[in-house]
Amino acid sequence: MNLNTYLDSIQENLKSQGALDIKNNVETKNRNFNANLVVKLTNFELDFGLCKMRGDAFFVMTYFPSITTQTLRQYSTECLEYGKEKVTSSITAQLWNFRIPTNICFSVAVVDNLDQENKRKIRQENPFDHNVDLLWYEVPVVYCLSEEQLYFYDQPSSFWEKFKGEGAWKRLRKVIETTLIP
Repeated sequence: MNLNTYLDSIQENLKSQGALDIKNNVETKNRNFNANLVVKLTNFELDFGLCKMRGDAFFVMTYFPSITTQTLRQYSTECLEYGKEKVTSSITAQLWNFRIPTNICFSVAVVDNLDQENKRKIRQENPFDHNVDLLWYEVPVVYCLSEEQLYFYDQPSSFWEKFKGEGAWKRLRKVIETTLIP
C-alpha cells in the first residue's frame, strides 16, 4: 500500500463517521512536522458504561521515512499542542450534558518500515508515562506501509501497567482498530 492510498482510505473512514473538518499539509505549532492530513471530529464520544466522555478528536497523520520512539513522542506532543490550539469543545457544555469533558489526539506516524525494537517499544511503553493531561488523551500510533500494520500501545509490559489508564486504553484501542485500519 502507498501513502496516498492509506490517507485516502482513512479520510473516507473518518468522513463516514461525521468528520467535516479535514485539512491537508498542515504545519505543527513548532513547525517541526508537516502533517499530510489532519481530521477533526467534534462531539466525539467514548462510552465507559455509566459515564461517557465527549470532546474533540484529532487524527493527525504524517509520513516519516523512518521513526524512533523518541521522535514519535516528540511528534505526538506537537500534535497534542496543535489540538489544544484548535479545540472547540466546551467543558461547561459537556458537564451540562452529563459527559466527562475529554479531547483526544491520535498522532499517526506513517512509515515505510519499522524495526523490531521500535515495534516492541511502541507496543509496550505506556504513553501516559510521558505525558498526562486531565482533559486530553495523547495517543501515538504508527502505521507501517510495507506490512499494512498498525503499532500502538497494546501490550502492558508488567502487571502494574494494567492499572495506568487501562480502562481508557481498552476504548482507545477499539477506536484505533476501527478507524485507522484501511
